[in-house]
Amino acid sequence: LVQRDASALWQQLRRLISLVVILVILGLVLFAALDPTLGVVDRKARHVVVLIDASASMKAMDGDDKGTRSRLDEAKARAKALVDGMGGGDLALVMKVDGQATPMSRFSSDGPRLAKILDGITASDTPADLPRALAAAAHALRGRPNPLIVLVSDGAFPEPQLAVARWAAPGAP
Repeated sequence: LVQRDASALWQQLRRLISLVVILVILGLVLFAALDPTLGVVDRKARHVVVLIDASASMKAMDGDDKGTRSRLDEAKARAKALVDGMGGGDLALVMKVDGQATPMSRFSSDGPRLAKILDGITASDTPADLPRALAAAAHALRGRPNPLIVLVSDGAFPEPQLAVARWAAPGAP
């Protein structure tokens, strides 16, 4: 009888421990699903739209001194460096610019994912539509704090398109 009571107590204790372990695991899964972030949100975090020129001129193979890299490859490398240099709270959206402005991602702080998206961009046979791209970027940034548009291009835009855009240094009105 004494052994039976000890065995019954051990059975109840095992069930209780199992229940506690299951509840802890369930709590950790729920906590992970909420996507916790450490620290406070940075108020100086930027929302960046990276415009990658994928027009026909970006196919030219003069991206390096040897003529082995295209202008688009050089633009991708510079855009990746920009994404790698983002702060912890910064969010970026990658947009392909050719005859139209095509968002390739959502606003994200995931550098490797954005780099993979940049790798998938290919040049088209159409000229870039700079006013449309800038309008799309401005629309994407509307209402977001600390907006920034970064254009990575060879600069081969028609003069009328360049005249339409208003260029200002950061912090200028």
